[in-house]
This record gives sequence, C-alpha cells and structure tokens, in this order.
Amino acid sequence: MNLEIKIIDSFEKLEGFENEWRDFEKYTQHRNLTASYDWIKTWWDCFGNTDSHEFGNNKQLLIILLYRDENLRAIAPFTRLTRNNFGVPISYVEFIGQQWGGTYLDIISENISEEEINYIIQWLYNNIRFDFLQLKYIPEDSILYSPHQDEMEYLSGCPEFRLSEFGSYDDYKSSVYSKKLKQNIRTAHNHIKKSGMEYSESAEEINPENLDKIIHISGSKVGDDKVSIYEDPKKREFLRHILNRLKSDVMFIKLNGYEVSYRVNVYFNGVKFCLDAAYNRFYKKQQVGSLSVDYSIRHSYDNLDWIQWHCEGTGMDFYKTKYIKTSRNIYTHVCKGNTIKSYLINKLDLKKLGARHSRKGVYRESVS
Repeated sequence: MNLEIKIIDSFEKLEGFENEWRDFEKYTQHRNLTASYDWIKTWWDCFGNTDSHEFGNNKQLLIILLYRDENLRAIAPFTRLTRNNFGVPISYVEFIGQQWGGTYLDIISENISEEEINYIIQWLYNNIRFDFLQLKYIPEDSILYSPHQDEMEYLSGCPEFRLSEFGSYDDYKSSVYSKKLKQNIRTAHNHIKKSGMEYSESAEEINPENLDKIIHISGSKVGDDKVSIYEDPKKREFLRHILNRLKSDVMFIKLNGYEVSYRVNVYFNGVKFCLDAAYNRFYKKQQVGSLSVDYSIRHSYDNLDWIQWHCEGTGMDFYKTKYIKTSRNIYTHVCKGNTIKSYLINKLDLKKLGARHSRKGVYRESVS
C-alpha cells in the first residue's frame, strides 16, 4: 500500500484545496456539517486568530491529507494550539471547530481502514510536537470510536432520524409521538385559538430583516439564564457568513403575524441541521418553542426530494427528545502526546487541567 501524507498549514493552501475537498465530500457523502469545507474555512477565517481559553491560543492549521496511490483517502481537519492551565502552557492537537460550534467532528473518509487511520496518527506523532491529542465531538459511527470505545468519554447526543424510516409525517407522528405529546399539541393550539390569537407558520430564506428578528427573539433566552450566541460579535459574524455560504432558512411560528419562535436550519448533503432555535419567553404558555419542532419535522417530510436526515443538533434536551426518539452519541477522547511535559503531566490529575486522561491512550501504538 503506497501511502503519502500532505499538509495544509496555511489559509492560502486551504483555499487552493477547495475544489478537491468539495469533490471528496460528494464522493464520501459524509453528513457531518461541522467537518465540511464551508464550515471549517468560515470557522478558521473568523476564529483562527482569536486567542482565548475557549478558542485556544496560537492556533496553527494542521490539516492532514492521506493519499493512497495518489488518490485522496482521508482528510483529518486538525489544528495545533496552546492553552494555559494553572499557568502552565500546554499544547494540543484538536479538531478545527471543537473549541466552539462543533457537533460531529471526524476524519473525513470513505471506508477508511484502521491501518490508514494509524498511518495518519503515526505521522502526527513522528512529525508534530504536542502535549496532548484531544479530540471532541467524535460520532459513535466513526472509525475513531469503535476500536477505543471503552476509553471514550460520553459528551452528549444529537437527536436525529432518517426520514425514509417512516413513509410520511403522519406515519412518523403516529409511531413516535406519545399520546401525551399529541394531546399537548392539540391543547397548545386550542389555547392559542381561545386567546383570540391567529397561529401561522413560515419558512423563509434568511435576509437582514428576518435576521434582526432572530436576534431579537434569541435575546429572550437571557431571562432563562441562557446565552444568546448573537451577543458575541465574532460568533454573530460567523453565523452570518455560514448562513450565506450554505443553503439555509429560518422557520417562524407567528401569533397575529408577529414572530414568536424560530428555528435556523442549515442543509448539507441531504441533512437538515438545526443550527439555532429560540422562542419569546412571553409566549411560554402557548408552547411556541415546542410547536416549532413539530412544524420543522412536518416541513422535512414536505421536502423528501432533497432532505434525507433531520437533525436537531447537539444536546439531549427534553423539548427535542419528546419529538425524536433516536440519536447519535458523540464522544471525547484524550491521550498524551510526544513531549517530556506530557509524560510529566501524565502523573497529575488531568481533570484539573481541563482534559480527561486515558491511561491506555487512544492510539497507544502510535506514541513514539
């Protein structure tokens, strides 16, 4: 097997690789939005120079390309960065985007073998100096997960389902919705009607006008001790860019023509992915947030010609799981790097340093 590694270590090289990356996405048909070219390029453009404990410091592109007999076999979208933990600078190799906004992050490939994965990791340990390999948002169907599942730490789940498992929205509702949920939906609509309010729904392309409405509704989260991502200028700018780059829409629930709930969706390789959602807390009794999930599922079944998967994003929140009973779990894994510092820190409690230690190591055979 003739294997070769190439590296993308600059933004210019990343832009120059766009066509090959996009062709590879079509070939592999991977459905991991936050590991897509558009997401990663936009993320790096917005946050590559952002230094903080959340985003990491001194980030360097380290995208590893694996070729077999000159054919692209895998893209490992890594970055090398540092964080100061209790005054100690520690270097990490991580997925690009796991620092903020990630959902599914993985090595992009089609039927890659464990031997090929090990070749990538071996090259990493032989050529890059780092204290820890810390990978987050690894989906349970990743080849990174299966050989080391006993060493993985559960991070969260993503409620999702394949639409073809049910013939129609009515079939889905009949099979998945509980009797109580169906009654709650009817009760919410009756309550709205008795209150003299007119209920309506709309799916719209995102534009500056309705984006302002989204930001306004999102601000209502603060009253529930939650954070609106639009309060951070850089995160708001990232969302503006990603919604322009990818097919997207916003789904509103309206009362008397006034937007009271929204779901922002992005579409990638047949997946409808809910990127952000909120509702006006003044209308909590009307259950407009819950009703928006039902509306979104109906909308997916109305567009079966181009939507194959419905995903509600990271988090096993009750408002999601009462509508969707299946999910894809995501995991975190950490193992020591190839520096003297990593072996010294190995003897300490890594949880205090913000990393979970696996005594076996993810890729023990790869440590040089």
